[in-house]
Amino acid sequence: MGTIGSPKTGRICTSVSEAYIRDDVYYIADTNHADDLPGFVTIDLKEFEPHMYENAGYSDDPYIGMKTQKYRDFDNYNDGMNKFKSENPFFVKPVSFDFYRLWTKIGRKHSKIKSIYLTADGVCGYCGDQHADYFFTVKNGEMSFKTVDTMNVEDLKLIKTRYGHFIGDRIEKLCVSGRQYKSVVSASAQIADGKIIVGTQDGVLGIIEKDRIFRLGRVGLTGPVRDLVATPDGKTVFGVSGDKDELGMLFRYTEESGVEELGILNLSNGPDGFACSSEPCCCDISDDGKTVAVGVNDAMGTAYILNF
Repeated sequence: MGTIGSPKTGRICTSVSEAYIRDDVYYIADTNHADDLPGFVTIDLKEFEPHMYENAGYSDDPYIGMKTQKYRDFDNYNDGMNKFKSENPFFVKPVSFDFYRLWTKIGRKHSKIKSIYLTADGVCGYCGDQHADYFFTVKNGEMSFKTVDTMNVEDLKLIKTRYGHFIGDRIEKLCVSGRQYKSVVSASAQIADGKIIVGTQDGVLGIIEKDRIFRLGRVGLTGPVRDLVATPDGKTVFGVSGDKDELGMLFRYTEESGVEELGILNLSNGPDGFACSSEPCCCDISDDGKTVAVGVNDAMGTAYILNF
């Protein structure tokens, strides 16, 4: 098949991020070119097709020719970065996992997940563009969808009742200095001994016990705590946080270990490919605290089941 590029520019597309054909012109965007900026390629198909099977010669792109010094320098740099990332992991590392790409069945527009619930044989929840227009289920690995107005009693039994505590309340003890206006509770869950764990619009966690407020600190990179769920005994809590334009974080809280940032959602499943999401917005937890389901508000909506 050959490679995409031009001998005149001396540049080869190393990783295509998006492609589009219009008026017999092929538009191609690449993500990057080693340490160069992303590029854009156009191919006039009327000119190209008569010569598509001809040998166009060899590229002199220094990042493609493995014998060039520039290629070796970048390869050594890349090896160093991979070593650094392996020693400082940023991705969530569950014992095992599954993911289900809702967008491949219902389309990107309506695949954004609004709420998610673990079931005996998978997950279910609501998804849609701006609103929860569809009810989805994943049962034994098979995805199905229906509009919310066609849900039946059996569907409703799968939805867990969740109670929000202090949602919308401003608690200045949980503020970031100079950003007191963001110390508004955005998520909460009841934990052991009648306590309530809360998260704010500025990503700060705290525990409320009667009139006492215990600050746990900030969690995630930026943005609000989006959801908190606890086991029935209240001893294990999972949550998600993150700004809609940044990388969201999955985290866990226990009395024994405190707050643990577990990482962002970027998982590879071998022959099934990989799933990477930046806006986790909801989650659910198993009774034993070892399994968590995560739903994302990304355009390519994906449901994750993670076992720890």
